[in-house]
Amino acid sequence: MLVHGQVAVRHILGDADSQTYFRRDLLEYLSVYKSQSVTQWSDIIKAHDFSKIKYVHCILIVFHRAIG
Repeated sequence: MLVHGQVAVRHILGDADSQTYFRRDLLEYLSVYKSQSVTQWSDIIKAHDFSKIKYVHCILIVFHRAIG
């Protein structure tokens, strides 16, 4: 079950990812950012069916600041 704001949204799509796992990779990338607005977008993405998407790949780079 996904929660967007105060409204609960039932995820009835099962495994609704593309053949290239675009949805999984995008959600993993977004999970790095600890922002409420990014979390809301992640919830929206989780509620959509990506199974019809073909030939799309995520090539993502997460930059971080070295401490020390």
